[in-house]
Amino acid sequence: MSEHEPTDLPVTRRGAGDGGDRINVVSAGVGLARLTIGTTARVGRWGLGASLRLGNRVVKAAVSGETATTLIDDAAHALRDQARDLLGIVDDAGKVVGFQMPEVNPHNRPELDAETQSTLTARALRARGAALLDASADVEYDEPFHPAYARILEELAPDEARILRLLAREGEQPAVDVRTYSPFPGGSQLIAPGLNMVGAEAGLHYVDRVLAYLNNLERLGLVWFSREAVADPMAYQVLEAQPEVIEAMGKGRTKTVRRSIQITPFGREFTEACIPLT
Repeated sequence: MSEHEPTDLPVTRRGAGDGGDRINVVSAGVGLARLTIGTTARVGRWGLGASLRLGNRVVKAAVSGETATTLIDDAAHALRDQARDLLGIVDDAGKVVGFQMPEVNPHNRPELDAETQSTLTARALRARGAALLDASADVEYDEPFHPAYARILEELAPDEARILRLLAREGEQPAVDVRTYSPFPGGSQLIAPGLNMVGAEAGLHYVDRVLAYLNNLERLGLVWFSREAVADPMAYQVLEAQPEVIEAMGKGRTKTVRRSIQITPFGREFTEACIPLT
């Protein structure tokens, strides 16, 4: 039903002096209730919640003496917004609503004891898990991107986006650990871990933060530090000639252990979806 076509509802025009507005409200509520019952049959639990909200709205309108027109307009807007939320339609501000998860203990209720709060939270968590299983079983459910992408973008520094672009375009990057030399297995000590040229290769603004950037990218599951070396040994010759590596190797009798920095499969999909590669 469009908000411009309220004539299908059984609303009878009466004078304001004989309680006509309240009768109009109740009559309109009957028609809207019929509409909502049909919606309930189609969308299950969401429709039941919408029906309850609509029923409360009709009662309040009847008590307060609102006109039928006001009720119809409000109900149309409410049902439209709820449908947009349910279906993941882009809202008026251009925000993609997407799949709606149940909230976990959305309201702080200090009047409840800790055990009751914990029970409510556990139930809410299980509800979120059940919602995921329901969505996975829905053959019509479409999820073009992983739901974590939006949150990850908010936790990235601009330089970190450049690192991801480098790894996605150029592949794994060489890294070395500088350790003290020891003839006994396990006897060496770490002097400088994970030295690399990612900062220079990616053109970072804050090159001195590259290790912190890589730690954050690893935390987000976008990169990993492999014990395997890259295929090209010449890459390590260039790296071991860098000033920071030479300085670390000058601290006594040392050796380098060759490693590599790689983008994860999840990181590659995220980068291809969210970061321009050209």
